[in-house]
Amino acid sequence: MANVAATISKQLGFTLNMIGAKNLIAYPDALALKVGRNPKKVTHLKIALDANDTYSLTFSKVPTVRQMCAGKDTEILADVSGVFVSNLKDVIKTHTGLETRF
Repeated sequence: MANVAATISKQLGFTLNMIGAKNLIAYPDALALKVGRNPKKVTHLKIALDANDTYSLTFSKVPTVRQMCAGKDTEILADVSGVFVSNLKDVIKTHTGLETRF
């Protein structure tokens, strides 16, 4: 895993388990993952490190293969930038509806 992705993963810690994170993908400056079922219908999350040492989070809904064949595209549900590490869990909770703390 790339250094940035490993750092993001370490900062989120057990929260990754709590949101049902799967299929983690490390990018040079980001971490992407699939999110478990949630009330806000978010399927994927990408957390990218910005130049000013804050994070940008992209919450998206990726269609199933059947939906893609019918012409449906990926839908960006929310794009949040300027998030400090202390607010990461709160932003994830707000946009997924999943608990991120005990």
